[in-house]
Amino acid sequence: MLVLENISKSLGRKRILSDISFEVREGSIFGYLGPNGAGKTTTIRIILGLFEQDRGSVMIAGLSPTVASRRRIGFLLEGDGLYNDLTVDENIALYAGMYGLDLESTRDKIDNLLELFELNHVRSQRLSTFSRGMKRKTAFVRSIIHEPRLLILDEPFNGLDPDMQGLMRESLLRLSREQDTTIFVSSHNLYEIDRICDRIAIIKDGVLKVNDATVDLKERYRREGMSLEDVYFSVTRGGG
Repeated sequence: MLVLENISKSLGRKRILSDISFEVREGSIFGYLGPNGAGKTTTIRIILGLFEQDRGSVMIAGLSPTVASRRRIGFLLEGDGLYNDLTVDENIALYAGMYGLDLESTRDKIDNLLELFELNHVRSQRLSTFSRGMKRKTAFVRSIIHEPRLLILDEPFNGLDPDMQGLMRESLLRLSREQDTTIFVSSHNLYEIDRICDRIAIIKDGVLKVNDATVDLKERYRREGMSLEDVYFSVTRGGG
């Protein structure tokens, strides 16, 4: 579903990404890890066609990001992309129009999602009154109303209490297993990444240091008594 080949990107004299290559198979959940400034957000922006790489190629379902239909991709970035002066319903309606959806035909789906994420009772309130977690939940609902084939998530668990983190986890697993949605998730929440991802990549200083199936990665280090957290810190804090 998603293929990056030898992606490099510099801003001025600073190299942000160096020959990044990986594949995300259809219906899988791919975890993209790394410390702040490692190049995760730049990678996401290139995937979405918001940045142009200096070298290399990105293909989404066989198409370049500039050609790929909006209906194929859903995204939740660190900035929620919501309008604080609008209500939940107005934000959802705005994005439904952008995706070319008929609001009436998707009303039941929207109602169910708002109920699931405990937003139904505040759907007529402006987002300026919302907490960070409530905005995050609204943005997630917005990102999946058009049933995208590829879902790009940047720190989706931020601002959520433990119960809502669990609900987010189950929702992502359900999308992957039942709707065959391909999910690319960047997060510092190693606990959730460990539980949901089929494959994990770790980037440091713009260089991909690890890219392996989660089960193989854990098995390789299990004999040494290392957890995913141990592996992550050995890469990001050490010279690996």
